Amino acid sequence: MSGPGPAGAVVTTGWDRIVQKTGEQGKALKQQINAEWIYPPVDDAEAILELADYHDTWSEEEVNA
Repeated sequence: MSGPGPAGAVVTTGWDRIVQKTGEQGKALKQQINAEWIYPPVDDAEAILELADYHDTWSEEEVNA
């Protein structure tokens, strides 16, 4: 799996693509999304459903931190 380059990344939200995180923070979040959220554990239905709940995985506090 390839990830963001050494310069970091940009994370945006919404249709207007409002910038939420940049640089190393953006890169870390994108790596977490790719490694944990997009590829959830496939052998545990309860864990998959928990990860799919955007209120738990993408809270306003976490996005704006």
